[in-house]
Amino acid sequence: MKKKFVLLTTALVSLGILSGCNGGNVTTGNPTTQSDPTTQGDSTTQKASPVFGEPTYTWADDNSKCTATRIDQNDPTNKEEETVDTKAEVTTEATCEEDGVKTFTATFTNPAFKTQTKEVIISATGHEYGDPTYEWLEGGKKCKAKVVCANDDSHVIEQTVDATSEVTLEPTEEADGTIVYTATFTDEHFTTQTKEDIVESLPTLSKLTFTKKEDGTYSVKGKDYNIKGRIKIPATYGEGTEEGAVSEIETRGFFLFEEVQEIFLSESVVSLGADAFYNCKKLENVHFASNSALTTIGDYAFQACEALTSVVLPKSLKNLKDCVFFNAKALESVTFEEGSQLESIGESCFYNCSSLTTLKFSEGTELTSIGYGLLYNVEKIEEVEIPSYNGRLATYTINNCGSLKTLTLPGNIATMETYCVNNCPIENIYFKGTKEDWGKIEKDEGFFDDISTNIIHCTDGDVTF
Repeated sequence: MKKKFVLLTTALVSLGILSGCNGGNVTTGNPTTQSDPTTQGDSTTQKASPVFGEPTYTWADDNSKCTATRIDQNDPTNKEEETVDTKAEVTTEATCEEDGVKTFTATFTNPAFKTQTKEVIISATGHEYGDPTYEWLEGGKKCKAKVVCANDDSHVIEQTVDATSEVTLEPTEEADGTIVYTATFTDEHFTTQTKEDIVESLPTLSKLTFTKKEDGTYSVKGKDYNIKGRIKIPATYGEGTEEGAVSEIETRGFFLFEEVQEIFLSESVVSLGADAFYNCKKLENVHFASNSALTTIGDYAFQACEALTSVVLPKSLKNLKDCVFFNAKALESVTFEEGSQLESIGESCFYNCSSLTTLKFSEGTELTSIGYGLLYNVEKIEEVEIPSYNGRLATYTINNCGSLKTLTLPGNIATMETYCVNNCPIENIYFKGTKEDWGKIEKDEGFFDDISTNIIHCTDGDVTF
């Protein structure tokens, strides 16, 4: 019976039906083949070291941030991640015609992540042209248009065109006409431009009398006292062999022409005779041609011209005779053109010009003669500079000028007569010479009298008198 049980057990084991007993630990066969429980326990609890793959980088839609990530290849749930703010820099500026580049840089603290950069194209700005400017040339015959790009001022569009013209109002002796110039451009940036200009009135021939002189030129005067408004003196008179330049306004040529308001003198006029416009009470403007040949203005030429407020005297003028602007009480400004050839000023030239505030000589003027009473009763003038003058300052050259505070004298004056500067509240006198030059001047007793200073400011220091 026992033998049969052993055989059955062996058979069951061989079939794998019976694997053991005693709590499931039945040992059969060679005991040396049993596993070591200590070894079996270690193999089931040990964890593999992480092996990270290459990092990936993800940029935000606006590139303001960048995220770096790397994943453990042995355990996908194990990863390292860092998000940083990026720094943006324009590395290539966009121009009107060329794209630019903006570079974003992401810098990480984890050494496993490398600094990343990303370039983004900045589109070209395109041209942005402002309002065009227009310049009329050659008196209206041409017009130049120009427009500049606001994004790059080196981008300029220009176009110059010939203008058409139309006289819209014919000139007469009494009044100017008008002419309209039109400039039409083909470039889309520019619009058609128009300019209205004056067509100067015709010479006042019907109201003037011309007399031929021995030298073949003509003098001119007014026909009667009824001339009103403007007088325009032509450059020439006569026809054919009788044609000649109009060179002179006769003595008393427009004496007591009280209704004359404006005078236009042509470039050919060389002299204004004595009393030429004496007592033209309504005369407001005197126009000298830009290329005037005028050399002489005679005695009392503009005396008592009570409405005349300013005069610009041509550079060709050499001689202002006596009392030219005597009693021109509204006269505020007298200016000599740059490059003036003025040589002499007669007596009382600006006597009683009570409104005069500006007397401006051209730089480089060299006078040879200044008459008595140059500025006499000139109440409003505050500053006077006398140009180069190697002559004498006569008695009352400057007298009774109640606002005169500053006087500048040339450094080459030869003589100062008694009271040459008198009764003026002068506070500063500037002398354009040295103290030695001042000492060389011949001075009469009381040459400066009744003024507010006794100090002369020379170029190398002050002296007293």
